Parts: sequence; C-alpha cells; structure tokens
Amino acid sequence: MTTCVAHEAVRGSYVTAPDHGAAGVGGSEHAEPAVTTGVLTVRGCPKRLRPAIERAMATCVRTESRFVVLGDDPLFAQWHTRWWKDRCAAGSTAKGVYVACRQVLTGTPAELDNLRVVVETLADEFQFTASVDAAGPTAF
Repeated sequence: MTTCVAHEAVRGSYVTAPDHGAAGVGGSEHAEPAVTTGVLTVRGCPKRLRPAIERAMATCVRTESRFVVLGDDPLFAQWHTRWWKDRCAAGSTAKGVYVACRQVLTGTPAELDNLRVVVETLADEFQFTASVDAAGPTAF
C-alpha cells in the first residue's frame, strides 16, 4: 500500500513512496503520531516541476503544521512555500527557468520519509537537487 502519490505533471507518470505506517505512541490506535521537523531543500529544479513538488508536499505531509502563529499574516504562514529563480544551480549555459526553495516542514517521520522518496525520485529523473533532512537548530 502507498500513502503518497505525486503526479508528475510533465509526462503524466506517477511516483509513489512506500507506506511506512504512522503508528501512534505505545501502539494505541487513538494516540497522536509523533511529529518531527524536517527541511525540504530544492535547487536547480525546472520551473515546470514546481507543481509536482508542491503536490508531493500536500499529499505526503498530511499532519497539521505546528508552526502556525496566531495573528500572523497569512501571506507569511508556514503553508506558503517561497520559491525563487535559481540561476546559479542551473549553470549559465543551461536553457530554461530553474527554481529553488527551502521549506521547514512538520510531520510524522513516515510522512517526511515518503516526501523524501518522492522528491529524490523526481530529482534523479530530471537532474536537479532535492532532499528532506532532519531540521537542526539553524533550520528556523
């Protein structure tokens, strides 16, 4: 069974990540799964694949964000990923528009692992850099 399916917008193929389960603490079905923090980093991604990365984030990481600050401007809330043009990663001779992002995420370890599998698979196929790593003290 798979919990995360990201539709690859360019070719119409599907990339799936295995279901690693989301068992709660102590095996209780009603216990809330442990939530951890990770950082999604994307560099040199063809602009046309940005929707596929965003779909993967929405599909793989279903846990409510733990970084919502009451009274914060919604434009700066954690559910808005900031993307920018990545001129350096693509090299000066490459044609096309490339983008990058660095997004702090919260989710269960299984959700973040599923997202990692999907974005790394896309990155391997389309020759850009993507990772989902455990957040350190400088992630914020």
